[in-house]
Amino acid sequence: MASCNSLHGLTPLHLAAQSGHQGLVRVLLNSPGVQADAATVLHGSIPLHLAAQNGHTAVISLLLSKDTNLIHVADKHGKTGLHLAAKHGQLDMIALLLGQGAEINAVDENGWTALHYASQAGHLEVVKLLTDGGGSTVIESNDQKTAICHAAAFIHVDVLSFLMKKEHNTYSLMNDKKFVFDLMVCGRINDQKSIEEFINLSPAPCETAAKMSKMFLEISSKEKERAKELIAASQFCEQMATDLMAIAASENSPRVLLTSVDRLGLPFLDVLIDCGQKEVVSHPTIQKYLSDVWMGGINWKTWKIFFFFLAFTICPPVWLVLSLPLRHRYCNVPIFKFMSYLVSHVYFIGFLVAVAAIPPYRIVDAESAVPNPIEWMLLLWFSGLLVAELTNPGDRNGLGLIKLLILFLGVAATVTQVVGVFLEGNDMRTCLYIRNQFLGISLTLCFVQILDFLSFHHLFGPWAIIIGSLVIDLVKFVVILAVFMFGFTFYIAAIYQQVYPFDEDASETLGQGNGNANAIYLKVYDVFELLFFSLFGLVDPENLPPVHSTPNWSRTIIKVVFGLYLLISVIVLINLLIAMMSDTYQRIQAQSDTEWKFGRAKLIRNMNKTSSTPSPINLLVKLIIYLKVLIKHKGKVCTASGQQLVDNEEGLNSNKMNADADHSYNSNALPTSIKGTRVAPDDKNVLAGPERVEKAINWRSVVRKYYANKGIENENDIQEVDDS
Repeated sequence: MASCNSLHGLTPLHLAAQSGHQGLVRVLLNSPGVQADAATVLHGSIPLHLAAQNGHTAVISLLLSKDTNLIHVADKHGKTGLHLAAKHGQLDMIALLLGQGAEINAVDENGWTALHYASQAGHLEVVKLLTDGGGSTVIESNDQKTAICHAAAFIHVDVLSFLMKKEHNTYSLMNDKKFVFDLMVCGRINDQKSIEEFINLSPAPCETAAKMSKMFLEISSKEKERAKELIAASQFCEQMATDLMAIAASENSPRVLLTSVDRLGLPFLDVLIDCGQKEVVSHPTIQKYLSDVWMGGINWKTWKIFFFFLAFTICPPVWLVLSLPLRHRYCNVPIFKFMSYLVSHVYFIGFLVAVAAIPPYRIVDAESAVPNPIEWMLLLWFSGLLVAELTNPGDRNGLGLIKLLILFLGVAATVTQVVGVFLEGNDMRTCLYIRNQFLGISLTLCFVQILDFLSFHHLFGPWAIIIGSLVIDLVKFVVILAVFMFGFTFYIAAIYQQVYPFDEDASETLGQGNGNANAIYLKVYDVFELLFFSLFGLVDPENLPPVHSTPNWSRTIIKVVFGLYLLISVIVLINLLIAMMSDTYQRIQAQSDTEWKFGRAKLIRNMNKTSSTPSPINLLVKLIIYLKVLIKHKGKVCTASGQQLVDNEEGLNSNKMNADADHSYNSNALPTSIKGTRVAPDDKNVLAGPERVEKAINWRSVVRKYYANKGIENENDIQEVDDS
């Protein structure tokens, strides 16, 4: 009987156990020489494995009565009987095996537990039994996947919903782009309920919704086939974040939530801005908080602020004193820092005009390229701008790129002037002229950059956003136009090629009597210039350069080709540009208020983190601060403590935004500094540092109100999930 093995190692006991013949199994087990743990050749399966995956509980009982250790035997792939029973959904079999002492969290060669297999197959009752029996929902397989990942991957929404109510790590799952994509697919089936549950069951639902919205949007740029569904999921998450934020702000102070930090130590307001949550940031409660931060507790009327700005502009000493970190009350107020930077920009424009546009010294009279006092001051200003760009936070999108272009042109102008120092005569003057061209472009960009400063205003802010969007449309149009222009340019250049030779004896001035004297032969550059200005109606077909030394019918060809070019460029492409810009204008205008409020939030956030000293004062201030740090820390400037000291010397600290808002919420608040003596706030939370966003407010209460607003009562499934 023992030698009665098939080619694959299947014994009669294997076959009897697989078929569930209880009586035959009993007979075989009582026969001499029968091995209950005999394994097959291919997979190393024992009879218990075959009986387990087919749900024959009576056979399992007989086999275990023979040898209880069989319950722990694994095949060649590391699967035990519990793995196989879970994979095939054998509920009674799993209950029996667990009762007999099977290891519920045993893993196979891939790191899969029985819960992994049950989740992948979608056996909800098996999943419930395993979790109730102590099965871990956070064990990761070799490819860092938990059971909930398999449920989402195979679109088992019921299993997914159940596992989301059990222990899981929300942040690890959000970092798994495959899981995020699968969650979107599941959400499409049940009207985004899977996404909604995942967010509401997380430790900080509003934070999760904001980050999920960003992730869906990022994935949509790569998964073009499912981009529409991913964008819809992103919009759903943003709307959820807006609703949750509105509820949270109604129950708690927005300062508490917006100044709390995530797991990386980033303030929640920064999280919302970095995730592009425009609707959330545009909420009136958040805007009210930002307005309080913007004013820093100073309740001045508009006319008073305007005259203060005039004093900044007209009287440079006032601007200089209020821009220095002298611990006065205006030093760290965002609106005054903003005015300080705006006045610095106005002065910078004045120096550019004095050097490039209306110089007191003409280039023709220059004897040397060595900078004069005005040019030295302009060089200091460029240096200060470079330092500010390297040390201050800023927006690199849209008009924010203009700062980098101005710096690049400033470097080019400086290099050109340095080269001119080593030259003489007209070569030196040519270098100065080239320098002025770089500075002239910088001057133009500086005037455009004023739009960026005007973004704080409710009238000019939306216009700056609209102009930026229209410029993007213009760039797209230029790309399409260039394709057609280059095509027609080379074709017309081919038409103007000389075909027939001229008589060498003919007079160069009089020609040969056929009108070809001093003939014009267009080059590629000339043709491109001709086509470009024809877009503006400056070239008439009758005034095209004559075609010489070519067949007579080439004149007809040039008129047909030129007419076709005008038809495509003027009638089709120009009107396409007008339609694109009209559509963009209407689209942005409809949401201009939201766009402006979001841009305003970024401006206030950046100003709050920006040094109070603009260019070129920052050169002196930075030098003094770093010298102090060098002395105190013995040269260790790049350490965390050294950088913290630098921030403190400049008035930049993590609780500054918190304190600025407190001035408005508490009119009786004491000033933060009196004659250089710092007053410690009577707040344990401030002393202990920013609070984590998960614990800043009662998120369970917020979620219950969220469901109540949607008309869903008795949401008993809401429970805490441990994400530590």
